[in-house]
Amino acid sequence: MYIFIRFLTIIAALFNITIVHAEIFKCQKFDGSIYFFERPCVAADQEQTITKRDLVLMRFELQQKQADIIREQRQRIRNDLTADKRRAAEEKRRLRLKAKCETVRQQITQLNLRYKQGYTLNQGLALDRKLAECNNRKARYCTNE
Repeated sequence: MYIFIRFLTIIAALFNITIVHAEIFKCQKFDGSIYFFERPCVAADQEQTITKRDLVLMRFELQQKQADIIREQRQRIRNDLTADKRRAAEEKRRLRLKAKCETVRQQITQLNLRYKQGYTLNQGLALDRKLAECNNRKARYCTNE
């Protein structure tokens, strides 16, 4: 008896299968905008039945647009990173010049102190030469002054 009921249940299930069919309509409004609907378009709008091929093509176009957007975002990120690297390199260069400028200033201060302490003729000529070199370096490294 159990097997018979099971058999009847299977037969009933087989005959109860319904076929589902859905259509998608692509409608275009009078202003040119497009919308999709499961029922035919209203009379004022243009109607176009969408086939499976059309859906595949629309999906492909959408994927292409998404890929283009991602590509643009990646390029923008690369450009931002490049700009950040340039700014960091410029900041590093500026700090190096500032450190060199400070070193040259200290050397000039030491040479001026040495002038005040007194010197011989040869020492004075050497001090003049060193001071001229330091002033040249100061002109090169201390450009903001």
